[in-house]
Amino acid sequence: MPAVGQTTNEGTIVAWLKAEGERIERGDAVAEVETDKTIVPIEAFAAGYLRRIVRPASAVVETGETIALMTTSADEPLAVDADEVGRSPEVASAPADPPAGDRPSLRASGALPRAAPAAVEEEVAGRVLATPMARQLAAAVGLELAGLVGSGPGGRILAADVRAQAGRAEAARPADDPAADAALRLDGAAAPGADGDEYRELSPLRRAIATRMTQSAGEAPQFALSIEVDLSAAERATSPARPAYTALLVRAVARALRRHPELNAAFEAGRIRRRRDVNVGVAVATERGLLVPVVRGADTLSLAQIQASIAGLKAGAEAGRLPPESLSGGTFTVSNLGMLGVDRFTAILNPPEAAILAVGKVGHRPVAIGPTLESRVGVTLTLTVDHRVADGADAARFLGTLRQLLEADPDPGAAVQ
Repeated sequence: MPAVGQTTNEGTIVAWLKAEGERIERGDAVAEVETDKTIVPIEAFAAGYLRRIVRPASAVVETGETIALMTTSADEPLAVDADEVGRSPEVASAPADPPAGDRPSLRASGALPRAAPAAVEEEVAGRVLATPMARQLAAAVGLELAGLVGSGPGGRILAADVRAQAGRAEAARPADDPAADAALRLDGAAAPGADGDEYRELSPLRRAIATRMTQSAGEAPQFALSIEVDLSAAERATSPARPAYTALLVRAVARALRRHPELNAAFEAGRIRRRRDVNVGVAVATERGLLVPVVRGADTLSLAQIQASIAGLKAGAEAGRLPPESLSGGTFTVSNLGMLGVDRFTAILNPPEAAILAVGKVGHRPVAIGPTLESRVGVTLTLTVDHRVADGADAARFLGTLRQLLEADPDPGAAVQ
């Protein structure tokens, strides 16, 4: 199982795209793996034959785990005992230097390159060997690693071992055990409690969201400022291709960040890091949960390019098939709930970013123009800022620039819908 993201330690095999015995060319998609954010194809790094599928579809696998065996010819001896690997899916691949006559040109992990050693480095606590994911999962469900038998190389405890033990412990609980009421199933299935309520384990994506938002609320002192913006100029403009409000907002945000780099920043290791690139994340609600794909170099793109980028990212997010690089590297986030009828709201920072803009509903509202009232199209924007990185005056100046950019007559073709 290759590393498919900077913070991803495991994934679920969605489907095998090649069958055992099938010829594979370099770059062919061999399988699809679902992480906590998206579904990614796993490509062959060399040509050969898929000799054995070790981990079937729906299996949860860790980075660095052997999931298939592959050789350069259809009848070449495998570098490991294929039957043994099949009985113990987590067993590591072949020795580094098998005999020359039996040495395949591909590692025993076949089309799936091994992760860097640091990604699967064992943690040692006393005499207990376990992967970082197994330790995290054991802590979450209250299991002692010392009591588990690991199925990994050298007896290392894997996340699968923790899941199996947790399932056995849950099945063994008496029906009237209060602990059973609050127990959460690790396979994501519903667990009815004695009180009639349903308890459900967090999905990988929801668990990732919970972790990040807890980190955000617990670490960063946050404050928020709101402004009203008149969008009448954009509303009056006409164009054969009218981009959405979100595209207009992303373009204005990107340009404002160039003028106010103090908000295109992050608080890291006790220092303020001002980012060179302006990469604007756009929050997208999907059936699986909230994702934030990133429009890279947004300050260098035209409105039409931003519109096309957002449309592509949204489609990929909703289908669950965004490449991992589309979900990382953001320097600022725009969260728009206006289409759901929300007038205004305050968003929580998306760490490690220093600011996020919450966009409310665009609609007609009374505006005082001198002594008279006029109906104007407007929107409420709320900026949340990490107070460690910027102050209220910095945020106010940014919002002032943003309002100026949005209220100016749009460029040709910049009309909105």
